[in-house]
Amino acid sequence: MLSKIIIKTIILFIMSAIITLFNLFNFMPLNDTEKHLYNFDNSIINRFNRDLDNGYFFLGGQIKMSHNDIVNLDSIQKVREINEQRNREYGGSCNSWEAASMYISVKELELVENMIIKYNEIIELREKEKLNKLEFNNDI
Repeated sequence: MLSKIIIKTIILFIMSAIITLFNLFNFMPLNDTEKHLYNFDNSIINRFNRDLDNGYFFLGGQIKMSHNDIVNLDSIQKVREINEQRNREYGGSCNSWEAASMYISVKELELVENMIIKYNEIIELREKEKLNKLEFNNDI
């Protein structure tokens, strides 16, 4: 029989590895605790979904993604690295329109990052509740 720690580690790895944009933007909290954690502006999420309905969404303005593409904190870091590299190569924005676009992309990236973090927290809470209901052999 597997120990709680091993099972928890496996479950959390699997759940954090399979977050898609569709799952993230359409995630529904089940109770008040989850609603408190996953409390994001629906108008922004609806805009993300509209972009995805048109076929794709640009994560942080850099990475083209579809509904079923996996998104995680590594994706967020990759976008930040792309932004830093482009800033080194080309400098900042060349006009106010580009500056506004870049600002919006950064804020959207931060929002998606927070959604991923909160999604993972809720999944962890759900799995802890499930594990607490199971019997385990703690001698392993």
